[in-house]
Amino acid sequence: MTAQTKDPVKYSAAEWEQLQPALRSLSVSTISTAQQVLVEGRSAPDVAKELGCARQTVHAAVKRVRARLEKYEAAELAPVLVWVPQEAVEAVKDHAREQGGVVEGDKPKAKRKKATKAAAKAK
Repeated sequence: MTAQTKDPVKYSAAEWEQLQPALRSLSVSTISTAQQVLVEGRSAPDVAKELGCARQTVHAAVKRVRARLEKYEAAELAPVLVWVPQEAVEAVKDHAREQGGVVEGDKPKAKRKKATKAAAKAK
């Protein structure tokens, strides 16, 4: 039996551009490779052939990008770039965090599983 693959979500060029802040920590090649599949609608084998890499490399790039975008979309977060006076920067960041937003540069919160395992070992 052959594994069925789900068609990747397609984004318009405008949507893709708006989502770029969420992808900042990924490599340029990962983003570019995923863009060819998710925005331009090209097949992974075609992109792989053009780039001279394995199909799995293309699929992995798409998977990394989709995982990142799904994380932000699930939390219903939208990127916003604002210019504020220097003295207001921390207040704006704090407000974003209070509203459940993600501030670029913040360290990710520790996973609950690790804390739970540590607590279980302590008992």
